[in-house]
Amino acid sequence: MQGRTLILVIFSTHVCCTVLSKRNKVLFPSAQRLKRDLDSDIPVNPVFQRSTKDVELLYEFLWDGLNFEDNFKCSLKDKELMSLRAGKKFNILVNTIIPKNISDIRRLTHKLSQHQGQLKPADFERILLTLVFTAYRTSKSQGHQQDTWAESLVNIFKALRHDLML
Repeated sequence: MQGRTLILVIFSTHVCCTVLSKRNKVLFPSAQRLKRDLDSDIPVNPVFQRSTKDVELLYEFLWDGLNFEDNFKCSLKDKELMSLRAGKKFNILVNTIIPKNISDIRRLTHKLSQHQGQLKPADFERILLTLVFTAYRTSKSQGHQQDTWAESLVNIFKALRHDLML
């Protein structure tokens, strides 16, 4: 009887540790906290790239340029592209899911340095957009802040490159 109880305790502890460790490995926790807008047809955990057309559209969004406001909210310069469903999804990704402050970005790069295996396509896409935002912040910063942002930019680039080499 005591042996069975011991095995049950060990098994339940292992299950709890496994669940907690998997829950902590989420690279973008803000994507898990999104609430569905009742009027929106955008999914709760949006992923932009589902086909080659989506990749080309993302490239077009980035090529046409982005507007950054003082609070670092981002929007597409092309209002026609912004009105598309994909433009709305891009807006949610960039303004809600992508980390905007240096501590969140450093936390992300730390998680990336510990990540094993290939990234999920959704995570790769979000890290790429984080790289774009970090490059923007690096260009707008000065002095020590610019060095901090540049270090994060390099770390994100290394993580993306590492993932592509797998």
